[in-house]
Amino acid sequence: MRALLVAGALFSLSLSLGACGGGRGPDAVAKEFLARVADLDISSTTAARKAVVDMLAAPSRAVIEGRAGAAKDALGVDVDVADVVRFLGYTRGDRVASVELVDEQEATATVAVRYVDAVAEGGTNEDPVRLELVKEDGAWRILLPLAPRAAGPGGPAQEGATR
Repeated sequence: MRALLVAGALFSLSLSLGACGGGRGPDAVAKEFLARVADLDISSTTAARKAVVDMLAAPSRAVIEGRAGAAKDALGVDVDVADVVRFLGYTRGDRVASVELVDEQEATATVAVRYVDAVAEGGTNEDPVRLELVKEDGAWRILLPLAPRAAGPGGPAQEGATR
């Protein structure tokens, strides 16, 4: 019985690490992230939304959660964190043509994402979108190019904010 419990625990651990990018290369994690974001819509399950957010590096997650909170305050309605990610431009209605590893260090990596360009009749865009990844707890996570936003028009800027 104890062996069965240990086997079950190890299986659960392997599933959770696999879902977060443990043991997989940064290009595979980036492909999964882009696919998950592209699949999000109004009917997406809570688990699907959480999976997208869980793939973000801690600094990106903190900024996105802050933006979702600010949107909720401004609009008076709940704004899902995954929806904020969805509208950052990583899905453009285009399909991902390729994700190529550009650089991989011990704790950082860069991938180049090329999208199918419908205008070029199935060709790909010339300038790839660069996506950064960092290792957190042994798993690759997406580090979005975000900076905290200023408090508002004329208001004090948050630390690290760009205007």
